[in-house]
Amino acid sequence: MSSPIPESDWKLFKTVREQAFNRFTTKVLEDCRALCDHDGRPPAERFDALSRLTRQRDKDIGRLFGHSSRSSATLALMVLRAEGLVDDQDVARFSPETQAASRPVGDT
Repeated sequence: MSSPIPESDWKLFKTVREQAFNRFTTKVLEDCRALCDHDGRPPAERFDALSRLTRQRDKDIGRLFGHSSRSSATLALMVLRAEGLVDDQDVARFSPETQAASRPVGDT
């Protein structure tokens, strides 16, 4: 587990995390809508696919948003950045130390 982030970054993280959650759930709802509106499959098949999708997205929510402590905020921010749920504009608001510590592996 990493060190706790500065208090100002922690307060900002909570806001950015909520925005990321809204982005994620909006995308999930769009995916569900597209699945339901698809004409090519019978309703029962679409329902089964929708059930599988929602189960997977529930697991994703736990993986992406299950870290809610200050001591794990840097790791959580890194995961959200890697998933594209936090953009560069959001990241620029954090301290340089938090920006560097939360850079996804492989990013330059």
